[in-house]
Amino acid sequence: MRFATTKSMVTSASAERLLDVIQETFSEISGSVQRSQKHIEAKDIESTFGSINRSDTTRITIKQKSTGWLVTAETEYKPTKWFWVLFILGILFWLLGAFIPVGMYLYHKSLVKKAIENALQKINDELEEEPAPMHKPQQTASGHGNNGLAAEVERLGDLHRRGLISLQEFEVAKRKAMGLSDPPSISGQLLIDDSDDVVFVRRGGKVASKQFRKESLRANMGQLLETDEFATSANGPWQSKSQFFMT
Repeated sequence: MRFATTKSMVTSASAERLLDVIQETFSEISGSVQRSQKHIEAKDIESTFGSINRSDTTRITIKQKSTGWLVTAETEYKPTKWFWVLFILGILFWLLGAFIPVGMYLYHKSLVKKAIENALQKINDELEEEPAPMHKPQQTASGHGNNGLAAEVERLGDLHRRGLISLQEFEVAKRKAMGLSDPPSISGQLLIDDSDDVVFVRRGGKVASKQFRKESLRANMGQLLETDEFATSANGPWQSKSQFFMT
C-alpha cells in the first residue's frame, strides 16, 4: 500500500537549508532517518508498541518552483509478520478477532499520514518565520544567476545567525558574492568639513587616521557600514551607526 502527501512551500530557503529542516523535523517523529543529496528517508513514523503489525518507509523529495519548493512525501505502508500472526490467530480462536489486527493496521495508517501532514506544515511554518534575503539583481558582475546568488547569500546569512562569522565578515562576503567592490575608504577627503563637531570613526576595530564631521558623514551614509562605530572622542564611548545618527 502506498500513499503520497505533498506540500507547496513559498520560501527563498536554499535546498540545503530545506533538507536540514526536513531532517530535523522527521527525526522527532521517526524511528530512523537517512539523508542523501536529493532526498530524506524516514522509517517507523509515530511508532509505538501497538504498531508492531505495520512497517512504513517514507521518502521525502523536493522540487524547486518559481515561488519556492514542492515537497513530496511518498510512503510505502505494509503489514509485518506480526500482522499475519495476529490475523491467523484471530480466525482460529474467534472469527471476529481477525478484525482487530486489520483495524489496528488501518488506524496506524491514519496516524502515520496525519503525522506526515503535521510535519510538512511545521516545516513550512518554520521557513516562513525566517527573514527573506534582500532583493538581488537578476545578473551579477561575476555572471552568477539570481538563484545561485540567493543561495549563497542565504548560506552566508545562516553562518552569521549561527555565530560562525561576524556581521562585518558577513557584509564583506555578501558584497563579494554580489560582485560589488569594497566600500569607499572612510578616510576620503569627501567626508572632511569644518562646519560641525569632530567625529572619530572605528572600522573593524581600528580607528580611522582622520577625523570627520557629523553632518558630512550623514550626507555620505552610503560610504558607511552597519558595523562602523562612532564617537566624539578617540577613547569612546563608541556607538553604532543607528544610535549615533539618531541625534
